[in-house]
Amino acid sequence: MGILVNDTTFRLCLGNLVTIFPGLLFLHLIFVGIYNITFHPLAKFPGPKLTAFTGWYETYHELFGAPGKTFAYKIQQMHDDYGPIVRINPYELHVSDHHFFDVLFAGGSARRDKYPPSASVQGAPGGIFGTLNHDTHRMRRSAISGFFSKQSVVIHEGLIHEKVEQLCEVFKNYAREGNPFNIRVPLLAYTTDFYCAHALGETGDMHLLKDQAKAQKWRESIIGLLHFTPIVRQFPWFLSFAFGLPMWLIRRVSSDLALVTQVLLDMEGQAKEAIKDSSASVGIQEGNGGLMQAILSSYLPQGEKGFKRMAQEGFTVLTASGDTIGRTLTTAVYHLLSNPNHLAKLKEELRAAMPDSNMDVPLSKLENLPWTTPIGMTFADLMMDSKAFPDPRMFDPERWLKSHPLYAQNTKCFFPFGRGHRNCIGLNFHEEFHGKIVINLGIFHGRLRTHRITPAPRGSKTRTYTFVTTATSGSPTTVRLRLIMETVPRPVFIYGTLCAQPLLAWVLTGDATQVKEISALIRTAKVENVARYSLHGCDYPCAIKEHGSSINGYLLQPQTLSQRKKLDDFEGEVYQVNPIQAMLLSHGGETVESLIEADIYLWNGDKDLVTHQSWDLEWFLQERLEDWIELFAGMEMVGGGDA
Repeated sequence: MGILVNDTTFRLCLGNLVTIFPGLLFLHLIFVGIYNITFHPLAKFPGPKLTAFTGWYETYHELFGAPGKTFAYKIQQMHDDYGPIVRINPYELHVSDHHFFDVLFAGGSARRDKYPPSASVQGAPGGIFGTLNHDTHRMRRSAISGFFSKQSVVIHEGLIHEKVEQLCEVFKNYAREGNPFNIRVPLLAYTTDFYCAHALGETGDMHLLKDQAKAQKWRESIIGLLHFTPIVRQFPWFLSFAFGLPMWLIRRVSSDLALVTQVLLDMEGQAKEAIKDSSASVGIQEGNGGLMQAILSSYLPQGEKGFKRMAQEGFTVLTASGDTIGRTLTTAVYHLLSNPNHLAKLKEELRAAMPDSNMDVPLSKLENLPWTTPIGMTFADLMMDSKAFPDPRMFDPERWLKSHPLYAQNTKCFFPFGRGHRNCIGLNFHEEFHGKIVINLGIFHGRLRTHRITPAPRGSKTRTYTFVTTATSGSPTTVRLRLIMETVPRPVFIYGTLCAQPLLAWVLTGDATQVKEISALIRTAKVENVARYSLHGCDYPCAIKEHGSSINGYLLQPQTLSQRKKLDDFEGEVYQVNPIQAMLLSHGGETVESLIEADIYLWNGDKDLVTHQSWDLEWFLQERLEDWIELFAGMEMVGGGDA
C-alpha cells in the first residue's frame, strides 16, 4: 500500500514539474532578457531592444525570413538606423566601417580568440576554422601553411591540367546536348576533385567531374549544411553532436547531412591510414606530400595528431575551398558574359600574354569594451560600401589596375581572404590556383573556343545567412548557361600527310579525285613554337611544342562537323587536339596576312618514336602517296552526321 502511495506521489510531483517547467523557463527568459537590455555590459550600445533582449530574434529571421529579408539584411538596416556600431544580439556587436577592419583583423602581437557560435558552423572544432583559442589556432595553422603555398600549386600543376581536361570534357558534353545547365556544378566539381586528389591522393578523389549527378548532390549537400547555421548559432554543439549520431539515424533526418557526414567519416579513414603508414621524420617540406602527411611530419604535439583531429582539418579545408573557388569562378563567368567589352579586352590581353595558347605563363567606444566581447564585421557589406568603392556593384575590373587613380584605396578596402592571424590560410594557394584555372581552362581563350557560351536569365532566389554568406545581394548564386556547338567547325592547321590533297580529299569526301573541291578549303599558313619531326618506321610525321621552331603547312576550314569528325578519327588517339594561332600567309608565302585561331594535332604517342629529324613532304608525295591512296581505296571515313 505504501508503494502505491509513493508511486502516486511521484506521478503527482512529475505532473506538477511538467506543468511548472514551461512557466519557469518563460520567467527565466524574461529575467535574462531584462538583464540584457538594462545591466549587461553591452546595454549602452545602440540597436533594437528586441535583438538585445534575445538571440532568438536572429534565428527567427534566418529560418523564416524570405530571401533578401534574412538577418544579414536586417543588420544592414540596423546600421542605416543606428550607425556603424550596433548590438545584433545580447552578446555581440557588429561594425560596419572599413577603417576598423585592420583593427579587428590585426596581425603582429594582437591576440584574437574566436566567438564559439561563429567557429562552430562547420561542426569541426579540430580544424583551424573551428579553433577558438588564439595560440592553438596559430600552432595548427603553422603546421599546414606550407601545404597551401604557391610552390604547392606548382608541384601539382600536372594534376591541375588533368582536372582541366576532365572539366573541358564535361563542357563539351553539355555542348553536344545543347541544354542549359548551372555552371557552378562542374566548377565546384573541378575544385573539389582537385583539392581531394591534392590533399588525399588518388584514393581521396571524389571524382565528381566524372559524375555530374553526384556533383549536383554534393552541391546540394553543401548548401544543406549551411541551412543548419541558424541552429548552430544558438546551439554551437549541434553539428558536432549530429556528426556523432549513427548513420542510419542521420539518413532518416537529412540526406544532405548524411552525405556530408559520410565525407567526414571517409576523412577519418584516410587519417587512420596516414597514421598507420607514416614513417615521416619531424619537419615538413613545403608543398610535399598530402595534408595528413603535413600534420604528421610537423612539430605539433602528439595529441594534435589524432585521426579525428586530422580528419576535421581536412574536412574544414575541403568545405571551405571547393565551394568558394567554384562560386568565385561562377561570378566571374557571369559578369564577363554580361559585359562583352570586358570579355573582348580579356581575350585580347590573354592573346598578348600567350600568343601560343599552349605556352605556360609562368572607432573609440570599442577600446573600452569588456574583454572577450565578440565583434563581427560582414566582409561583403564592407566591400560593397560606396564610401570605399564608387559604384561598388558595377563590374569594373580596371579598378584593380595600378594605373587606376583609386588603386591604393581600393586595395586597402578589399579583403576577401580576411586579414591578421585569422585570414584565410589558402590566400597564396588560391591566388595561384585561380590564375592557373583561368589560363588552363580556356573558357575565354583556348580549348572551348569551338563553343559559344551565352548567359541565361537568372531565376534563382538567393539566401544569405549571417556570417556564412552564400551570396551577396545582386550576385548570382546560379548561372545557367547554354553551350552551343558551332555549326561551322574550327579551322585546323595541317602539316603532314594531309597536306597531300588527294589524301585529304579521300579523308573528307571518300573520293581521292575531289582535289579541286578540297583545294578551296585550304590556305597556306604557318605556326610558330612547334616543330615537325619524322617518326621511327612511319611514313607520317609528328608535331611537338618547341620554342623557336616553326612549321609551314595549310589552314583547313572543314565545312561540316562530320568532316571535322573524320579528321579527328583519321589522326587517332596518338594525336591530341590543341589550340594554336596560325599565321595566314599571302599566296607567295612571304608575308603574314592575318592571325587565325585554329587547332593543331600534336603528338601524344610514344616519345621514343620521335627521331628529331625533319620530315619531307616532297618525299611522301613522290614515294608513298600512291601506296596510301591504293591502300585506302574502297574504304570510307565514317565520321558523324552533317550539321
